[in-house]
Amino acid sequence: MLLGAAQLAGGFSLVSGADDAKGVKLPAAVAGRVIIVKNNTSGKNLLVYPATSDKINGGTATTGALTMAGFTAAMFVAYDDVDWYSLPL
Repeated sequence: MLLGAAQLAGGFSLVSGADDAKGVKLPAAVAGRVIIVKNNTSGKNLLVYPATSDKINGGTATTGALTMAGFTAAMFVAYDDVDWYSLPL
């Protein structure tokens, strides 16, 4: 659920405490912005949400959360002012 997701500032974010329900929220997309998120929790998923009105990989703020497995990392690159793409997809 987006409500209560921790706001990320940018750069590299090491997230510990994922529990299959907790999430983080990307900052507003700006073309060329890069954010790296590392889920540093064993066996627990982390939900990554876009900022309001943005989307990740074509989703929406309410349906477009990206689920990251434990001990994985992803890079998020803003294509423009509303579209984030993740690496790996």
